[in-house]
Amino acid sequence: MDDDIVLEPAAQEFADATAVPPPLYELGVEGAREPLDEVQAGPAGKLDVDEKWITVAAGAGAGAGAGAGDVRVRIADPFGGTGVLPVAVDENDVLRDEGEAYARKLTRAGVAPTGIRYNATPHDFMMLNPVRATQASTAAIAQAVQVLREALGTA
Repeated sequence: MDDDIVLEPAAQEFADATAVPPPLYELGVEGAREPLDEVQAGPAGKLDVDEKWITVAAGAGAGAGAGAGDVRVRIADPFGGTGVLPVAVDENDVLRDEGEAYARKLTRAGVAPTGIRYNATPHDFMMLNPVRATQASTAAIAQAVQVLREALGTA
């Protein structure tokens, strides 16, 4: 297995730009808020949905995020729609294994999600404006839009 982390060019540029010291964890909560707000300051189009946040116990899996604790998850409901439930994870995410385990738990519970792993991507690749134009982000957003269109009957 290849252990090198490979990112798409825009994602790599973002990673390089945010790798300038000091690291966020050394800034504390208040100090890290400003650079994080700056990264997300650009406009981003979003569809209107009913949403709720749930907490999923991450558990003690074998992945890099093992023992990470509970994870807050946003559930976007396209106004009572039904259909495919995608669970998208990114290759280079500390919680990737937990996301895939969550999809398996949903399957066991009878929900039958579609699990998708996007390679060459960092954490939050669908939400970070600097990596919005990458192939992975574009594909993931297009897939999410298609799922919503089908659920809303507008496909």
